[in-house]
Amino acid sequence: MARHFRIVSCAASTALLLVGCQNARFGAGASLGVRELSGAIGIDDANVRARNSVEALGLDGEEAALDARVDVVFEEAARSRLVLKGFQSNHDGSGALDEEFAKGPVVIPTGTVVDSEFDAGVYSALYTFDLVGEDELEAGLGFGVAWVDLEAGFTSRATGDQIFTDESVPVPLLAARLAWQGERFGVGCELAGIDVGYAGDHATFVDFDLAARWRFSGKRFGDAGELVLGWRELYAGVDYQDDLEDVDASLSLGGPYLGLSYRF
Repeated sequence: MARHFRIVSCAASTALLLVGCQNARFGAGASLGVRELSGAIGIDDANVRARNSVEALGLDGEEAALDARVDVVFEEAARSRLVLKGFQSNHDGSGALDEEFAKGPVVIPTGTVVDSEFDAGVYSALYTFDLVGEDELEAGLGFGVAWVDLEAGFTSRATGDQIFTDESVPVPLLAARLAWQGERFGVGCELAGIDVGYAGDHATFVDFDLAARWRFSGKRFGDAGELVLGWRELYAGVDYQDDLEDVDASLSLGGPYLGLSYRF
């Protein structure tokens, strides 16, 4: 996961460079949250016809997740905003398979007790143009890209056989943003996603982020420190086939977070 932090550091450095070159306002924050995984996963060496639920795999517990975020607001004739954010979440557990897993010569039969691991990292950049750009109210549309890193591994306790899948892909996004800022309190939400299909493969990705902010220091529209309480929900659905495996998964990862941010 070290490369994930390098991605976030590089993105933050880029944002700082932009701030130095443009008439812009800057904000940065970090938060600690809880993520709960739900859904189902199917892995086979033929067309997947059945999937194992997250509950059966023992991956349905809540786990801590660290989030980081950078905002750059460009104060031009038409105001725009760049948002860089990322998080990672690691899940493990054990359970008995409802359906078999198969990949190449390795087959883990139905009913086998397995040790399960699932790691997720999502790092995104969103750029929106304000349709409404008042100081108190922002509403914008735009585009972006997310780097999605998903790793899942399942090991049979009976034989030690392991099936592992690892996908790291860039995902283009359409994005929308709506926010309101009061005297001390503010609230905002962002929605980004895509639904694409090609040559029999299909992928859906949705990222929803809702946050309330309380300014505990500084000015309403100037330098300020804020306490942030929010909820982030991600959904990823994939159905693809390559030379070794056919993967059919539908997963949601979401939960609350609490953090601090500073803007200037």
